[in-house]
Amino acid sequence: MRNARSATWSSLHCYDCRGLPLFCDDRVALLFCDDRAALLSGEFMIAIINSFPFPIAAEVAIRLARRYNAGACLDMHALSANIAAQPPENAESEILFDEACQVVFSEKHQGIEDFVISYTFDTPDKLKHLRGLLSRCDNEIYAFRLCFACETGHAYNRWNRQQEECANIGDMGFEISAASKDPETTAQAIWDDIHAPVELSDYQRKWPEMFAAEKARILNALLGMPGEVEHIGSTAIPGMIAKPVLDLLLIIDDLRTARQYIRPLREIGYAFIDYPQNTTRLFFRKGKPRSQHLHIVEQGSSEAQDHLDFRDALLRDELLREEYLRVKQEALQEHQLRRALYGERKTALIRKALAQYRMRSIRSRHAALCSCTDLTSRSVNARL
Repeated sequence: MRNARSATWSSLHCYDCRGLPLFCDDRVALLFCDDRAALLSGEFMIAIINSFPFPIAAEVAIRLARRYNAGACLDMHALSANIAAQPPENAESEILFDEACQVVFSEKHQGIEDFVISYTFDTPDKLKHLRGLLSRCDNEIYAFRLCFACETGHAYNRWNRQQEECANIGDMGFEISAASKDPETTAQAIWDDIHAPVELSDYQRKWPEMFAAEKARILNALLGMPGEVEHIGSTAIPGMIAKPVLDLLLIIDDLRTARQYIRPLREIGYAFIDYPQNTTRLFFRKGKPRSQHLHIVEQGSSEAQDHLDFRDALLRDELLREEYLRVKQEALQEHQLRRALYGERKTALIRKALAQYRMRSIRSRHAALCSCTDLTSRSVNARL
């Protein structure tokens, strides 16, 4: 195989904070740019675009990259063409993915923070694998699949059928309509999804009824597959200000069987999002804009217990509710356009609340046990 690194530049497009192209020397110069603080003020992330290899797909990726401060677009089809050797199929993917990660890692060290990667994935496992490799470079990794409704060519239709079938067992990317022939329109749709603002709403009395209806819809779709549905999150707390998105917890016996639930949940509008960090749950979203989040967890797991205990802690502790509201409002001010960071901002309080709630539960059980023991002792003494 020839030196792929030296041939990488033909597949990599970099842009400054004005959306203008950067060339090889410019990328290095970013380290010494007077406006470096501005360049590093963007929304640092990686977006992967899975698409049939139409020319417009590469253009969409470039248009999206131009929206970021010092963004870059990596065309993995072009990168693949630079790898001359022809190893077995699995090895070829591994070499290509490793090379892509090296490019991302190297360019991030040169000041490029936001990457858009375009490629055609034929299985969810390949997309999952690349996402996992890239997670070493960045915590925020999004994946999208372009759907060309107006295309009727045989090759595209066959590819689209394969994509749909694969999406029933894994994540092929969140679907984005590419009906418009204008790549800017599609790039805008992806941008809007990534940067959809977090919004907080006053408590709505209809939320419990909405949960009950959605629970029935889910259980009906599962057709007897085992699972219990719980209402979690702030919409489960009467009077609590919350994002107007219902959080549901689907508890199953064995998380290893969770992928069997993807197809029936897709049929009622849920999209599986396979974030690399979600190793103890499966996450789904529904609605445009979002209306429901669904988390599949295993019965008795720490993931399941954390969600249930935090809900119960909020229900029982008014002071905790007030503190949680304060933290949410602070998180909203700091990260309204970065949903992932908004969630992370609340983590410390949630951990503290769980520790305190569980300690109180232990003390309560201990007191109840002591009381029971004392009563038993008195009863024995009375009989004597």
